[in-house]
Amino acid sequence: MEARLGWADAVVTGGYFDRDFRYDADAVDYQHFGFQEQFDHTIYAIYDFGGDTEGAFANTNTDTESVSFEARLSTPADSDSKWRGIIGVFYNKSDNFTFFQSGNSTLARTPAVPAFNYLNYLAYYIRYDVNAPLHNPNQAYPLGPTNNWYWATYDTTLEQSAIFGEMNFDFTENFTVTAGGRWYRVEEDRHTIIGGLMQGDFPDITTDLVFSNEKAKSLETGFLPKASIEYRITPEHMAYFTFSEGFRSGGANAARRDSIFANNFKAYRSDLIVNHEIGAKTEWFDSRLQVNVAGYHMKWKDIQIQIEDPDPVLFQLGFVNFPQAKIDGFELDVHWVPTDQWDLGGALSYTKARISSTETLGDFQAVKGTPLPLTPDWKFSLWIEYTFAMEVLGAEPYARFDFSHTGESVNSLGGFEAVVSGNPPRAQDPYDVGDLAFGLTAKMWEASLYIDNVWDERGVVFHNNRWGRPRTSINQPRMFGFTFKRRFN
Repeated sequence: MEARLGWADAVVTGGYFDRDFRYDADAVDYQHFGFQEQFDHTIYAIYDFGGDTEGAFANTNTDTESVSFEARLSTPADSDSKWRGIIGVFYNKSDNFTFFQSGNSTLARTPAVPAFNYLNYLAYYIRYDVNAPLHNPNQAYPLGPTNNWYWATYDTTLEQSAIFGEMNFDFTENFTVTAGGRWYRVEEDRHTIIGGLMQGDFPDITTDLVFSNEKAKSLETGFLPKASIEYRITPEHMAYFTFSEGFRSGGANAARRDSIFANNFKAYRSDLIVNHEIGAKTEWFDSRLQVNVAGYHMKWKDIQIQIEDPDPVLFQLGFVNFPQAKIDGFELDVHWVPTDQWDLGGALSYTKARISSTETLGDFQAVKGTPLPLTPDWKFSLWIEYTFAMEVLGAEPYARFDFSHTGESVNSLGGFEAVVSGNPPRAQDPYDVGDLAFGLTAKMWEASLYIDNVWDERGVVFHNNRWGRPRTSINQPRMFGFTFKRRFN
């Protein structure tokens, strides 16, 4: 809803979001590594797959429901005052329920193998040991055959509210100062239940094996400032400086009672980015050449990292606040139209993102100078487009070539990963991609033939260590295509 009040413009928005989502993962490597290899020569041997883990599965079902509301008042759009401003309120409540399970389609047919002996022994212990943390005297023993060996439910409610505002003042026609801020409140409730040997299609704590049934809560408030100055040297040249802060909300670890996340790291704070940026936006030669440049210095405080409990027997993931990082870099963007036929441009960025100090947290240590993951130092792109001075089918033909370079990066922060094995960080090599297109542009329609990734570069986007053995994701392979667009007015 929008309204012109004379003294202000008002905007009120509301939203409702509901989504059911399912994700299926191939768990063959994970189970083969975790059970057949890692535990073969220990007392924790669970299951002998006979060299083949076909039938291993892992799937996640998530239901998310969210309600949001925002109301803003701003100075009238047609105001000629030197003062301009906005003030508003925001509210959001999100409920997220996730059910995860993993198992093997052969498990129920082999109740005599160590898997059932081991897991049912835990069920027996939990039932009959009155000192067990999850003692349930009504639980049956032994549990019935099932293909499930692990399940978990994660029930999270996140409630956020904020008051925000910003004010601009024109000291002169060319010089503007902006100041603003945001006060926020974030509350989170988590309930995590972890178990195994699920007897039905959905977990039931009265019939299934339960390892953990924990709740946790966090509440945090804070204020984020923003300030900037803007100077318009000429109508085609502007320089600016901005100071701003941003955050990612914290939370609580609803983890197993004997894990470090239930004892030492029950809650984790929001992490904070403090940003300083200076730049210029310029146009030259009757606006045929546009050059924008920016440099920035960021401090990343209380970084949230998901890690695994260092206890080799206890599998539990949780979040901690740990290293501080410093991020320095610059960006350059150029767009040049030398004639009506030629269109050229490019972008260049350099980012140096490193841990800024050596810190130790229990069994974990972050070393100064360690690069942040998935952040290449160098990236650049170029494009060139030529429009032919002729007509084909009443349209202008054109040809375009795009080139992009992604520099080397690493897949993880040194020694810190939410994985079931201790794989070291791996380098992700640089790669180059080129795209080619030929098309026709008319007043009422467009058509093009294109080849994306002309030389079929297989660049590594991510080495994923989450499933025991590394899995590699690559960029999109070479693709041929045709597009057609039609305008109707």
